[in-house]
Amino acid sequence: RKDDKECAKILTRALGISLAFALVLIAIQWIFVKVAFHVVDCTPEVQALASKYFFIRIWAAPATLSLMAFKGWFIGMQDSVSPMVTDIVVNGMNVLMSIVLALGPLGFSGIAWGTVVAQYSGLLIAAIMLVIRYARKVFTDIRMADLKGLFAGAETRRFFVMNTDLFVRSLCFIAIYIGFTTISAGYGDLLLAVSSIMMKLLMIFSYFTDGFAYAGEALAGKYIGAGDRSMLRLSVKWTFIWSMAIAVIFMGIYHFAGVPMLRVMTSDGAVVEQSREYLPWLL
Repeated sequence: RKDDKECAKILTRALGISLAFALVLIAIQWIFVKVAFHVVDCTPEVQALASKYFFIRIWAAPATLSLMAFKGWFIGMQDSVSPMVTDIVVNGMNVLMSIVLALGPLGFSGIAWGTVVAQYSGLLIAAIMLVIRYARKVFTDIRMADLKGLFAGAETRRFFVMNTDLFVRSLCFIAIYIGFTTISAGYGDLLLAVSSIMMKLLMIFSYFTDGFAYAGEALAGKYIGAGDRSMLRLSVKWTFIWSMAIAVIFMGIYHFAGVPMLRVMTSDGAVVEQSREYLPWLL
């Protein structure tokens, strides 16, 4: 609709809700861990390490949730470059800082602190990209008076209703990931390690297919807003075709390069051998 003022309000509302949820998560962190380990059956060693990681990683919640808001907003603005740059910074810093801090005096805790540093680095980059690309274009006409009713009942309800389908989809994914890990933990540390690697391989594929999902969401929003029905149908059609093509390509990659990819992720021979048995299921 070319409604820049509403675009600005959507981002501001999303960031406000993200920060509110982050504060709730930080407030209930101890309860969350207690409940989690009543559900997840794992060895005392894994439980101790997971708890140590969680209690550090939780402090990245404001950055992590705000980055989700930024990413969704950038994509909605037909901008795939800004979230890509942000993701590259987050993942690059995560690898670098986790290695540097883990090999230093922090040991295992350094991995969690590395992730926290990476998340806030990504948030800084997202804010810089916002200022550079959108401060004049989108936020010029926004006044404090426009933000007063930002979290009013009707507007906030509309915001949540608009996102309900994606929210339900995300909950389904989270339930699968948590369930998969919970069940795996019950079979011992070896299978827990194997399942974690299998999930990582699946996540690599999901990064590519998510690109087409984001494109589909952004283009659908664009053409619905513009009232262009024929382009909407065309976008859905080609998003589907490209997604299927990516799935076929990754089946080939995992079939021919699955074992080398396992060896990149772990040097533990037992984990690699056990993982090989499950590659057909991944395919």
